[in-house]
Amino acid sequence: MSEEAQSLSRVPLFKRLEPSELEKLAEEIDQVNFKNGEVIFNEHDRGDSLYVVERGSVRIWVIDEDVNEVTLAELRPGEFFGKWPCWIAASGSSSATAIGDTHLHRLSSDDFQQFLIEHPDAAIDVICEIAARMRQTNLLVSQRASRNINVEMEQKSTIGQRIADKVASFAVRGHLLLFT
Repeated sequence: MSEEAQSLSRVPLFKRLEPSELEKLAEEIDQVNFKNGEVIFNEHDRGDSLYVVERGSVRIWVIDEDVNEVTLAELRPGEFFGKWPCWIAASGSSSATAIGDTHLHRLSSDDFQQFLIEHPDAAIDVICEIAARMRQTNLLVSQRASRNINVEMEQKSTIGQRIADKVASFAVRGHLLLFT
């Protein structure tokens, strides 16, 4: 088995492939390297590839409404990410940056779609991973949204309103103690 096919055999997404299938896939994959901090793609770039981390790490991030960078994930060796038209989870809304010197396997969108058609078990793995990432992103967004609302309300309230809130809170706690 070629070195590239051996490398791919260690990737969970490709774990169910036979050696001959790994060799075929290895012929389709390009090797790409990025230096620490180098951008792999930006949020508005047209996407067309699946990437698998071989060495190093990749930070997936977005810019929030306050123009702050928010990290969605840090991907390690064996994990995949991508930006291509058919993958709703990466619909042009995130950016990817190398953490440390990073070596990636890159597979074109067309080749990846063909791979999924030929290997439905891998397609199931991709769907499960996308669902897990969507749950993680939804949790992050909901935590940030609730925190931002509380901060915004606090900033907009007057000193009198804050004092009234404290008095009301104290009164409610005292009242509840009387009835428990």
